Amino acid sequence: MNVSKADSRNPRPAHFSRTHLADCPRCRAPFDLLAACWCDCRRGHPSKICPSCRQCLCSHPDYGRPSSWLEAPAALRLAGFEKLFIYYL
Repeated sequence: MNVSKADSRNPRPAHFSRTHLADCPRCRAPFDLLAACWCDCRRGHPSKICPSCRQCLCSHPDYGRPSSWLEAPAALRLAGFEKLFIYYL
């Protein structure tokens, strides 16, 4: 559902999507990146937990590589993501 206009309760513009479907790099199941919970790993930047396999990506071999991160698309920046792991695009 898109917001029709910004207001004090929901300052997101009308083009803001409340979902971002991504495939889990571990089990390949699709999930909503924005609705998924963050892990509580202390290895650096936390990652989202796949609701299907219940694993985060903190131990993924590419997760610590700077080249595996890109600037988040505008809609995801509005949701608080500065960078996005390439497997979530």
